[in-house]
Amino acid sequence: MNAEGMTLQAMERLLVESFAQILTPERARLILELRSGTKEQARVDELAQKANEGSLTPEEAAEYDAHIRFGTRIGILQARARGYLQDLGLPA
Repeated sequence: MNAEGMTLQAMERLLVESFAQILTPERARLILELRSGTKEQARVDELAQKANEGSLTPEEAAEYDAHIRFGTRIGILQARARGYLQDLGLPA
């Protein structure tokens, strides 16, 4: 099946599985070190507060959603990297 006929979930799964095939211990550790910067995290916290209050503008809602989606993807990649290192018997 080509990418045109794939669902978003199938494409994400393919990306994560492909990613796992090119991991090295060094790359896995770099991925595990990925964190938002202070300024970026403050913005996400601000958007989260506004979301909880129900006061996000449509633009802010889109921005917040993008942060959430990206964070989820990074979390999945970090879980894969952690598992990869554990499978090798290396500390994560």
